[in-house]
Amino acid sequence: MQLDPRFLPDRLVFPPEVTTVFDSVRALTKTVAIVVSPDTQVAPGADNFGAWVVASSFQTVEVTLRYEDGAPFRSLYAGPIGDSLRVQWDGLDAAGQLPPVGRVLLRVASRAPTGEISTILQLPLDLRIVRPDTLDWPAPPPQSAFLPERAAGRSAVQALLGGVLVSGAVLAIPSVVGGSGGPSGSRVVVAGTVGIAGMVMRRALLLAGLSLLARALVAQTLEPAGIVSVVSTRVRSQLPSGTAQFSGAMVGGDGTLSFGRLQLAVSYVQGKVDSAGVGGPGHDLVEGSVLLGAQALPWLTLAVGPHARSYTLTSGTQRWVFWELRARAAGAFIGSAARGYVELWRALSADVNVPESFDHAQGGEAGMIIRFARAPLQARVAYRMDHTVLRGALGGTRLETVDGLVVGFGLDWH
Repeated sequence: MQLDPRFLPDRLVFPPEVTTVFDSVRALTKTVAIVVSPDTQVAPGADNFGAWVVASSFQTVEVTLRYEDGAPFRSLYAGPIGDSLRVQWDGLDAAGQLPPVGRVLLRVASRAPTGEISTILQLPLDLRIVRPDTLDWPAPPPQSAFLPERAAGRSAVQALLGGVLVSGAVLAIPSVVGGSGGPSGSRVVVAGTVGIAGMVMRRALLLAGLSLLARALVAQTLEPAGIVSVVSTRVRSQLPSGTAQFSGAMVGGDGTLSFGRLQLAVSYVQGKVDSAGVGGPGHDLVEGSVLLGAQALPWLTLAVGPHARSYTLTSGTQRWVFWELRARAAGAFIGSAARGYVELWRALSADVNVPESFDHAQGGEAGMIIRFARAPLQARVAYRMDHTVLRGALGGTRLETVDGLVVGFGLDWH
C-alpha cells in the first residue's frame, strides 16, 4: 500500500472476508504517492509545474517545497485530500524571485486523525534555469497599423455593397433634385461602372499592388489635389412654349487645398454645346465654382460658396450665379484604393439675367474616385445634375436642367 496507495485486491479472486479486512486497514493507513513528469519545462511566473498527490484514504496533508537541509522554501497546499490532488508551482520562491538553488524537495506530510504526522514523503526536484540566447519574438502589430487592404475582418461584401449604394445614388439623383427625363446614357454608364467596380476591382487592384500603397506626404500641413476632367454635358431648357436641348463636350479642372478640417475647392469647365438634332454653330458654355468647406464628420464635408454658369444662345448670353450650400458624404469601399461619394447641394440665393424670376435650384453628384498604388495619381468617374426652377410673370414655369458624365485624371497628395 505504501508503494501504490490505490492498490485494491481483486474481488473476484479474494473472498469478502479478505477484502473487508483490507478495506479496514486501508482506511486506517495514511500514506500517499507523488506522480510527476520526469522532465518539465515552464516559464517562471507564467506557467505552472504540476504534481499529483495520490492518497490511500481520506486524510489531511501538507504539501511544501523545502531546501535540501529541510528549511521551508514554499508552501503549496495544506488541507484534506480524498482520492487525489493536483498541486501547482509557478517556479518562483515565496518572494516572487527565481530559486537561488539547483535542487528543492517536494515534501508531502500526512497527518493522522489525532493531528500527528504519520508519514512523510519527499521527492527531489532538480532545477535548471535556461536563459534564451536570442530575443523573444515581438508582439504582433495591432490591426489599426495595417493598411485597409491588409486589415483583417473585412470581406468582399463591403466592396459589393459600396458599389451598389453608389450606383443607386447615381440612378436616384434625378428623382432627388427634381430633374426630368428618363435614364440618360451618361447616368447608366456611371452606375454600371461603379457597380461592376465594387464586385471586381477589389481583387484586381490588390493583385496590381495596392497593398503597397504608401502613406506619402502625411506630415504636410497643406494637402493639395487637382484633376483634369472631360464632361459630356446636356442642357435642357423647358419653357411653356417648348423645350430646347443642347449637348456637347467640355474640358476643365478641379482643385482642392486641405488644411486640417478646412478645405478650399475650385472648379472650372468650358466648351461648346450644340442644339440636339439641329446643325449650326455651337454655343459657348462656361461654368465654375469656389467653395469653402469644413469636415463635420470623418465621412461628411459641408461647404458653401458661389457657383456661376454662362452660356450663349440665339437670344443672347445667359448668366447664372448661385450661392450654394453643399453636403458631401464619402467613404472607401475597395480598401483605400477606391472611394465612393455622394454630394447634394441647394441654392441659398441666385442672380440670373433672364425674364423669369428665380424660385429654387438644387443638384447632386455621385461617383467613384480611384487612387493608384505607390503614386499620387487618381481617376474619377461621376454623374452630376443641376435643376433650376424659375417662375414667369404670367404664372408659367421654366425648368433648367444641366447634367453630364464626368471622367477625369489628376494628382492627389492626401
